[in-house]
Amino acid sequence: MKNSTKLNIIFRTCDKVNAVHGSPRPFDLDKKELIKICFLSLVDSLKAIEHSIFIVADDLSEEMIRFFEAFKVEMIHGKYGNDNSLRECFRLAASLPDDEFVYFCEDDYLHTSDCFSEIVTLIEEYRTIYPGDIKVKQLLRKRELLLFRMKRYFKKPEFLVFPCDYPDRYAPFYMEKSFIFKTKTLHWRQIRDITFTFLVKTNTFKKHRKVFERSANRANDRFLSRKLLGNKFFYSKLLGLSPLPSLSCHMHRETMSYVVDWEKVVKDYREKLKK
Repeated sequence: MKNSTKLNIIFRTCDKVNAVHGSPRPFDLDKKELIKICFLSLVDSLKAIEHSIFIVADDLSEEMIRFFEAFKVEMIHGKYGNDNSLRECFRLAASLPDDEFVYFCEDDYLHTSDCFSEIVTLIEEYRTIYPGDIKVKQLLRKRELLLFRMKRYFKKPEFLVFPCDYPDRYAPFYMEKSFIFKTKTLHWRQIRDITFTFLVKTNTFKKHRKVFERSANRANDRFLSRKLLGNKFFYSKLLGLSPLPSLSCHMHRETMSYVVDWEKVVKDYREKLKK
């Protein structure tokens, strides 16, 4: 039986450029093979979830067009470039129903088989998740007195899911305090930096659409993160959440998420592509 949460996947893809920043790919993957493997992992992770898939196809080759046409997808073709392909994704998201969710997905993210079942669990249990209050306490004769208490928001923040547990979050230079939340099956870390792969409620996207549109100028995910996500306070900002361990992996050698055996995942999908 399928879950009642509807997800809309906007998969943004281009096979003409191996990597925008020139970063090497793991496991000797070329761009076409990488796209196919990442997309297959996405489809497999969505099997028990009600969903629609839109492909924003940026100057795709005939080989890749034939690949995607074998699936139940809606394809939007164009010669966009990086910035305009983002704008096309945002235009499409603005037409979706307010009570559904949209997952913006770049074509080099590999997903675990339970990625979206875990995300749906988070959506269903988000009512139990609150950023903790600021508290000032003092110890007096073995008793702890609460001197001051302050909420970090006027209204409970809406949330955004970044499905990767990025390795730099464990590097001493980038390490910082963050809230850790739990659902019945997984832990989630508060984050304040994302790429252009993330899930958000459609209504939330529409409220912040101007920020999203501005971020498409030179594909500026740092601007998006700074303007959209709260850190210590969440007045008019979103709570960014990332899974522990990771539910996806950004497929560059320097951004491989820990714990999951991604090489095995790639090997399994390579076998599937041969069939």
